Amino acid sequence: MNYALEPAGARKGALVVLLNGSGSFPAQLTIDPARNLFNAALESGNHVLAVAYRSDVAVVTMCGSRPDCYGASRSTLVNGVFAPGADSSLADIRSDEGLVSRIDQALRALVAARPQAGWDMFISGGADRIGWQRVIAAGHSQGGGHAAYLGKLFPLIRVVQFSSTCDAAAGVPAPWTAAGDVWATSPAAAFFGFSAPTVFTNGVPTAGDLNCPYHLAVWQNLGMPVSHQADDADTCAGINPHPAAILCSSNYPRWVALFR
Repeated sequence: MNYALEPAGARKGALVVLLNGSGSFPAQLTIDPARNLFNAALESGNHVLAVAYRSDVAVVTMCGSRPDCYGASRSTLVNGVFAPGADSSLADIRSDEGLVSRIDQALRALVAARPQAGWDMFISGGADRIGWQRVIAAGHSQGGGHAAYLGKLFPLIRVVQFSSTCDAAAGVPAPWTAAGDVWATSPAAAFFGFSAPTVFTNGVPTAGDLNCPYHLAVWQNLGMPVSHQADDADTCAGINPHPAAILCSSNYPRWVALFR
């Protein structure tokens, strides 16, 4: 199920697209009914759209030690068209399963259902159909990697990666994350990362965020400024460090700042 929220006060004219992690869904981003990512994004007057998508298997599980598989699989899941080199499990993908199509259809449904609520600001009459220049793409884990891939394709306001991007083969960032490539959104200016750190012992991840241990290496490969690399998210009792960056409510002020 998708979630859509409208600012109660003045509208900023920006849309935060929130993307959940692997095996999750948008509702799980609201574990705390008050101090959650949705409300953090709303505080600055943003519209918020959390889109359910095909996320049952992690990209890192699909691709493993195949470096080129990561970018091709991301392309497939974002565009809904099987890309050469993508994991074979995605060969049956339909165009309406692609993230771009799902965002587009959700926005058009909202414009029809809520014509005075401002959702039309995010619709484009051009070939892209979505007003990407008004979008902040954000996500956790697999969703954060998709947010980054959207930033590769489209000119976004900002990309926020929570405990992501995780794409690394044998600890080496996947080729698609290279800063030297052509990016529609500059990773050096508009990309931000927020995660609990991973602890390495003799080069081996041994504690902390073990689900996405090489996120910091990927941030560096993207060319993200050190000041945008927040590898110090609070963790809390009973919650795995990997989702702690989006579920521990003590991080709430940090979330608000990332969506301003």
